[in-house]
Amino acid sequence: SGKRKKAAFTCAICDFSCPYDSFGPRSHFHGIAFLEDVYMMVDPLTPHPHSICLGAHCSICDRPVCSDCSLFYTKRFCIQCAQKHRASLPSELHKDLDSRMAQRNAGHQPR
Repeated sequence: SGKRKKAAFTCAICDFSCPYDSFGPRSHFHGIAFLEDVYMMVDPLTPHPHSICLGAHCSICDRPVCSDCSLFYTKRFCIQCAQKHRASLPSELHKDLDSRMAQRNAGHQPR
């Protein structure tokens, strides 16, 4: 009776939480291929079925993280692991990482 409750994606850093429709490397909505397993949901604000990527797991600590609390460079890195391994990341990513870390340190909830 009634709709089954969807599982929820929750970011381990900012606690952003949202029900998701699928998890895996390929969105079944448009056949979009990702280089990682991602949490996807149908965009409820569009008349045509579009998908939204909610987040993925950090390749180092394996925690689920939203796109605001992570970087993607060949693999997904949460901002905490990216900061710990900063020297291994290309210098082009440092500005993006600094911006994301400043938002977190200021207590800003990305969503």
